[in-house]
Amino acid sequence: MPWWKISMMRGGTTCAAVLLAIFAVPGAAVAAEDLVPVPETGTPGLLSLSSSVYPLTLPVLEPAESFSWQIGLKVTEPLATATLQVSAAGEIAATDRYLVSVEECAEPWQGTSGLNGSLGCPSGSISRIAPTSLVALRQDVQVPLSDLRAGTEPYLGFSLSRPAGTVDSGGTSLTLGIGVSAMGEGTGGASIPDPDPSQDPGQSQGPDQPTEPGQSPMPDHSRPPGQPGDATRPVATDTNRSDTSQEAAGWGDTGLGDTGAALLPALFAGGALVLLGTAVVVTLRRPRTSPKIKP
Repeated sequence: MPWWKISMMRGGTTCAAVLLAIFAVPGAAVAAEDLVPVPETGTPGLLSLSSSVYPLTLPVLEPAESFSWQIGLKVTEPLATATLQVSAAGEIAATDRYLVSVEECAEPWQGTSGLNGSLGCPSGSISRIAPTSLVALRQDVQVPLSDLRAGTEPYLGFSLSRPAGTVDSGGTSLTLGIGVSAMGEGTGGASIPDPDPSQDPGQSQGPDQPTEPGQSPMPDHSRPPGQPGDATRPVATDTNRSDTSQEAAGWGDTGLGDTGAALLPALFAGGALVLLGTAVVVTLRRPRTSPKIKP
């Protein structure tokens, strides 16, 4: 079930909104227009996501194969700016075997998601991350997206592909992190705690606290997959992780803060500043010789 984590920040309260999905093996391709709402784990109703593949499952890719899916973004605030951050860690991420790309469409992508699926944007897409090998991916960059407006829902099309001719090398572990955040001026009132005068703006209050305003601490457990996968196809493995550890969920490597909804003192005339965000972290795994079955 969804879980919550709340922390106090200077001048505000941060509600974590993080979804963790452990990758198993791929299911059947999903119609691109049939998106599933992603359960909200933070303050509801601010930024919400929907996905064409949920629970998310990814295979180990063979040469010339790809895996595609789309994520819809929706806010209830009148206007918000949005950014995208993608990170990768693990043995596969240190090679040029896989390419990742992201495009934005103003309407749902048409086609099918999944293994070797094909998605097209009827109105024409905007490239946000050109096909880039994971080893060359700029993981510290927040890529600007189109402004989010209430009543509209842009869609991000993701593709993870393996070029023909690539060879297996460098292991099979991969942790892929996808972070979407939005920021806008709030319209509703809220009870804001008094700032702590002993700390400077943005200063963390301990090792588990955020290092930047608007980011909440890392979660300490993950959300298990919602359905079994097809055991006929292997998945990438992270053999150096404990299934119950924070790093097993990918947060120890991705560098993506767990975002959510935060209310801070007004920076502009007109009310408090609202930070919205959701981060999705996914882990690829290959079944072990004696797989551990979780209830």
